[in-house]
Amino acid sequence: MFLLNFLRLFTGYVRFRACGGFGERFLNLCSQKGIVLWDVETLNDGIYASTSVEGYKKIRTAAKNSGMTARIIKKYGLPFLVFKYRKRIGIPIGIVIFILCLSFLSTRIWLIDVEGNNRIPEEYIISAVEDAGLRIGCSVFTADPVKAALVAGNNTEGISDIKINIIGSRATIRIKEQEPSPEIVNTTGLYNVVANKDAQLVLLEPYCGTPIAKVLNTVLKGEVLISGVVANKDESTHYSHASGYAVGRTETAIKSAVNSDEIFHKIESNKRRYTLSFLSIEIPIGKGESNSTFLLRKEKFLSFSNKKMPLGILCDEYSSVTKNKASLSEKQMELIAIERYVNEAENYTENRQLISEKCSEKFGGNQKEIHGIFSCYENIGKEESFSINETGSSFQ
Repeated sequence: MFLLNFLRLFTGYVRFRACGGFGERFLNLCSQKGIVLWDVETLNDGIYASTSVEGYKKIRTAAKNSGMTARIIKKYGLPFLVFKYRKRIGIPIGIVIFILCLSFLSTRIWLIDVEGNNRIPEEYIISAVEDAGLRIGCSVFTADPVKAALVAGNNTEGISDIKINIIGSRATIRIKEQEPSPEIVNTTGLYNVVANKDAQLVLLEPYCGTPIAKVLNTVLKGEVLISGVVANKDESTHYSHASGYAVGRTETAIKSAVNSDEIFHKIESNKRRYTLSFLSIEIPIGKGESNSTFLLRKEKFLSFSNKKMPLGILCDEYSSVTKNKASLSEKQMELIAIERYVNEAENYTENRQLISEKCSEKFGGNQKEIHGIFSCYENIGKEESFSINETGSSFQ
């Protein structure tokens, strides 16, 4: 029904009233002559009906033979609209441009969907396909989905099979991911627990293996704390994956320094530039920032059914940064040095238990320094693999 109404509007039709004479004879004559009537209504003042332009031209004979008079009430459809605005040349030009634009856009790729991905991000797959030549805005006639799938599959890790289908303005990427390879571990399964830094050992809890280091003794970086070589009761040995928990008391020096003639970076201003993005074509709105540093880009695209449409606004933020060589006073140097020292101290003690801290200041010439020595409890054990040959012994 919708298609029929659309065709009637496209070709044009009229609504008319026929009065006087014999109404039934008029309708019978219209039927005999093949004149199609619809929306027929019989009222006190006559018969109301609709027919095509060609049909109304044939009605005159039927109306004359039945003694009726037909008059047009209203005209509908594109031909009458064009005739009404025939002197306004912009309207037909606009219609032609609209049809051309619609025809052009229907030959472009508007959406790219990805199916079958569980571990690989959708953006990563789309980026690989775009590098292969298939992107939003490209022509559906020049796009080569077979070549794009081949190139994207070879350049993307984790994909065992990829297929690309183009239906209308939508490209669908169907992939099959590779099964994850098993994690490669040390084939020998032999580990020692060693010290990762110089310290005084205060706690040693072996979960598996033979404890070597003694509590309260000083251990050096790389020294074995828990050995993977285990002695049996029959004086033989076997090898295992040593594990355990080792806590040591460590001392670390931290230093912060400030010069009176340091160069500071100052942000003068933040500027924004907007860009219209349509089918991967970016149209800048405003002047570029040639002397500024690019910070970040914010995107806002139209969406339909949770799918990003190729029409949106891009916002680029820029900043102007200047270098200033400051002449700092002694008090300013001290405040800056303290701030830097506190930040470094917080970062260092975040995962350590602080025992004590010794802090000292040093000022000489045009430099201010703050020195600190931190004594902390921390985990110093780490697992390190070894081979049987390194032990100097063999299985018994």
